[in-house]
Amino acid sequence: MDSEVKKYKVNIEASGGAKILNQLFDNGEYQEIDIFSRKSEESPELLCGYGNVNGCNVYAFVQNISSNYAAVGRSQAEKISKIYSFAMKTGNPIIGVYDSDGAYLEEGNQIMKVYSDILCSCNKLSGVVPQISVIVGNCYGINAQIASCADIVIVTKDSHFGLDIGGKSSSSDEALKYGNAHIECGDKKEAINSARELIRRFPQNNLCEVKQLEYNRPKINEDFDITNIEEIIINVVDDGSFIELNKEYGKHFRIGMATIYGISFGLIISDVNNSDIIDEESCDKVCKFIKVCDSYSIPLVTFINASGAEKLKSIKSLFGAYADSTTVKVTIISGKACGIIYTTFCGSASADMVLSWPDAVISPLPPGTAIEVLYHDKLKNDDISNRKSRKELLDEYLLEEASSFNAAKNGIVDDIVLLKETRNKIFTSINMLLSKRENYPNKKHSNI
Repeated sequence: MDSEVKKYKVNIEASGGAKILNQLFDNGEYQEIDIFSRKSEESPELLCGYGNVNGCNVYAFVQNISSNYAAVGRSQAEKISKIYSFAMKTGNPIIGVYDSDGAYLEEGNQIMKVYSDILCSCNKLSGVVPQISVIVGNCYGINAQIASCADIVIVTKDSHFGLDIGGKSSSSDEALKYGNAHIECGDKKEAINSARELIRRFPQNNLCEVKQLEYNRPKINEDFDITNIEEIIINVVDDGSFIELNKEYGKHFRIGMATIYGISFGLIISDVNNSDIIDEESCDKVCKFIKVCDSYSIPLVTFINASGAEKLKSIKSLFGAYADSTTVKVTIISGKACGIIYTTFCGSASADMVLSWPDAVISPLPPGTAIEVLYHDKLKNDDISNRKSRKELLDEYLLEEASSFNAAKNGIVDDIVLLKETRNKIFTSINMLLSKRENYPNKKHSNI
């Protein structure tokens, strides 16, 4: 019997799944769960374990493609369900590594019941403990549906992830393009390291406080280019701390995890170089990100600069996501915030603290429209002299009515900050608000 146990463990140690777990867990140290539950005599189709990832207690499972093509059957599904059960009891994160050619069809229709049970567990734990999916090979159909329930989905360049089994729409490029995956990595090693780093940024569960990490100070440029998104990031967040998510999806915003003086937070930045209008995909991208950060009380910092939104339905949903979230919310008006843009990102439901850069434009209507309404009689005739007066009136409106100083005077923004002060102002705002508490009416959810 001892020889049989030793043989099983040797086979596991030699498998590709074990190598991934060794890389994932600190010092390659972890404890296996249900190692004898398998169909193959050589090694299990699914490996499960628990241990520390960057000092955090984590459960993980890895589909082992080298054994029976990592086919998912009842025994494998039960192992995954056990992982979720442990996570529910202990409040520890879950990392799932996917690489399977599908289900054990020999088990018939009962496999759908097994898959449904796993999806139910994923949903129950969503927003309770961080879940990260790492796609390092094939992940199709219902398997992909399970993986997509995670907070963050990481794919490798050569992986396939989607409902279309073996089709073009299941390529990693398509998954990134349509927002189904958040991060692309070159290979398995890079993907696992990315998962390890993300675990550092999340609290262990939804009841734990936001992480305070070691950090490197950035070299602040006192007068950086506000149209250059990279420069904004470099001058605000801790050096090298920004992890971008959904880079290929929703071009108006760039989003990601970062730290500021070691405090983990979610960053949302308008990129007017890509688009001045907030499109539908960008709204969807930010909505999902807000919900993830809010689930774990991770502070949100938004830099807004937009002239309008593409669709009412999308901007309505985005406002709803901000309004429903109770985490710390700090908004910086870095350019334009007029009308619906202000109410969506800077209103009392959307931000706890609203800061503005000196040259920001804040008004009930876009300035060009505002002067048409206010000075309609003066602008009736469109001759050369009136064109000149049009520009003069616009400059006057921008200076007196739509300026950040006028907004601050009227209580529309809380403070005006210089570029070089931005990092410190954001940090002090977050630090002041970390203990915030909000009471909402007794209801299931909003319908916005």
